[in-house]
This record gives sequence, structure tokens and C-alpha cells, in this order.
Amino acid sequence: MTDDLAVHVIRKLLIMGPILQRGFGLHIQAREDDATMIQLRSLALLSGGELTISELAQLRQVSLQTASETIRNLEERKWIQRVRNPKDRRQWIITLTHAGLQQLEGARNHAVSQLLPQLNQVTDEELKALDIALDALSRVFSIPHEATLNAEDAKDAS
Repeated sequence: MTDDLAVHVIRKLLIMGPILQRGFGLHIQAREDDATMIQLRSLALLSGGELTISELAQLRQVSLQTASETIRNLEERKWIQRVRNPKDRRQWIITLTHAGLQQLEGARNHAVSQLLPQLNQVTDEELKALDIALDALSRVFSIPHEATLNAEDAKDAS
């Protein structure tokens, strides 16, 4: 790989990132009972396994206070549960509840149904290339595998 090609790809990613995020956000949040995108990102991260509030804040790149507020909202909706860390009583361990998993699955299924018409405009070859590229990006940026799967696949993988 040449640096010129890498720079070219990075520039395209920087342009497409916000466009995709807006598009996904509009389609994912089209349902009345949906969580916010912030809440869905937290649920997706928790689908990979338990986390402390500090770990969630770090993964989401937000302050501890912001993560705590999100956790409080998710807990009120009964989408997560938190228990004291038996190894460090100052910490909380956050896990996804069945209701939280259902919310995440529902949001992802809704997004798939809404986004499928756009991806039907892409050739099979292009889809295969996108699949390979997304796997590579997940590997390079160390995205937990479960977070890249839909929640049902994540359950099967564990």
C-alpha cells in the first residue's frame, strides 16, 4: 500500500463518516420507542460484554459524568443493570439486560430494513468489497467483534 492511496482512503472516510452517521441516525431513530443514538452506541458496546462506567466513557470518548448520565437513563429504561464490582467496591459493573438487547436488536433490524433499499443499488462485487473493507477497519481500529455483529449474532458467538 502506498501512502498516497492511504491518504486518499482516509480523506474519503472523513467525508463519508458524518454522512453515514447522519443517514444511519435518521433511519435508526425513525421508530417512536427508540433510544437515542448515544444510548444505542452504549448498548452496542455493552453487547460485547460487561464494562465499568469508566471503560464505557473511554470507549465512547466522553467524560465520566456524561457516561454516568447515559447509564442512569439506560437503567431507568431497564436496558442495563449495574452491580458493584466485587474486586473494587468503588466501581460499578454495567451489563446489558434482555430488554436492552431487545431494544438494540429492534433498532438494528429497523435500520437494516430502512437502509436495504440504498444498498440494493450496489453491485454484489461492491458489497463484497465493502464487507472486506469493514472487516479490515474493525481489525485495525480494534472494534470488538460483537459490536460489529447484530445482537442476535453476538448471542450466538458467545
